[in-house]
Order: sequence, then C-alpha cells, then structure tokens
Amino acid sequence: MIWDEPEASSSISRLKIKKKINEKGLKLVGFHSLLYTRPDLQFFRDENSRKKTIDYLINLIKICAELGGKNLILGSPSNRMLHGKSYKKCFDQSIEDFKELGNKAKEFDINFCIEPLAKNISEFICTNQEGASLVKSVGHSNFKLHLDTKTIYENSDDIELFLEKNINICEHIHISEINLAPLTNKLFNHSNFSKALKKYKYDKFLSIEMRKDQKNKKENIKKSIFFLRKNYLTNE
Repeated sequence: MIWDEPEASSSISRLKIKKKINEKGLKLVGFHSLLYTRPDLQFFRDENSRKKTIDYLINLIKICAELGGKNLILGSPSNRMLHGKSYKKCFDQSIEDFKELGNKAKEFDINFCIEPLAKNISEFICTNQEGASLVKSVGHSNFKLHLDTKTIYENSDDIELFLEKNINICEHIHISEINLAPLTNKLFNHSNFSKALKKYKYDKFLSIEMRKDQKNKKENIKKSIFFLRKNYLTNE
C-alpha cells in the first residue's frame, strides 16, 4: 500500500511515513500481508527458499520496528504450501523457523504472529487449534497467535472454549467478514465474540480487515469503524 517492495524502501521514506502517522495522532499496529510481493519465497519448498524467506521476514521485523510497530502477522497462504511434504515434517521445521524469528523479534521488541487460515486457501495451520499448537510448541515469548473472525466462521469454531484455553497466547485479532466485505452481523455474531473477548480479558489490538471498494471507500471505512465501536468497544 505504501511501497512496491517494502524491503527496498529507504530510511528517508520510512521516516516520512512515521512522521505522517505521528502527526495525525495515530499508532502503527504493525505489518500484515508480509510476503504479498514475494510469491517466490517458500517455507517448505527447499532449503534455499526457506533461508531466503526467513531472511526477508527478519528484514521486515527491522522495518516494522523502525516505524514504531509492534506486531507482524504472517498469513501468506501461498508461501506456506507443503510442496508434497508431510504436515508433520513441515510442522517440525516451522518450530525451528519461528524460534529464529521469535529471537529476532525479541531483539526489536516485536511480536511475530501466525495466522491460521481455512483449508480453502491454505495447506498449513488451517485451524486455530493448529495455530495454538504451533505457538505452544515453539514456546517463545515473542511468537504469538493471530485470530481472524472470518476464519473462525469458516471453521465453525467453538471460539469461547478456545479462548478459555488460549487467550494468553492471542496477541492480535482481525475483525473481518467472508470475502472481506464491510462489517455486519449477517453471518458472524460479532456481539457474542465481543462478549467472549471481554470475559477472558483480551485487551490488545482489534484491526478491521476489509477489501478496498474504490466507489465507496470512505463510506465503507466509516461504517465498519462505527460497527466495530458499537459491537466491541461498548461496556455492555
């Protein structure tokens, strides 16, 4: 959204963006769509691609810290294809990979988060339970879990039971809809999810994830912000 390739951005351009954010009284939450510009980077294809992927993500950790962000969210389903390998072998490899990324994230006071993505778009970490299992297996203070209401809905999760057992590893949440449409209560019961978050005392960031509609861009943003405030930020 800002640079064609984040890794190629200059320190001067990063400083300008940080200044703009600060001047508006805003706070940078962090980065998402981490590998959007790099479909060539693959965790599980071969050792060379694995190393390049880790190195690239380490650079993003540094850029995020430079801009004052705190969270990196790894979705990028096409970059975590299994390439014919067993799920267990990829899971075991990822424990090593995310420990390395957790160590680097800790150096810069950043949280690196894995995002479970439903099986219709992802081959690896497709459920919140698989994500929680990975986070607990890595066991690093700076490697955490990201949740998304769209994925919760797609997987028909008992989210209250999940939060009861895993709220302590949840670092960031996307509030979103199927097809990343503007927020509504038509499919996903946001009010119930909000009550569950409050019950288990989640007090970290909620971010709206939504596609950009050029015709009604500002209007949809306003409506979704109002929806989020009404459903998640009230004291009811």
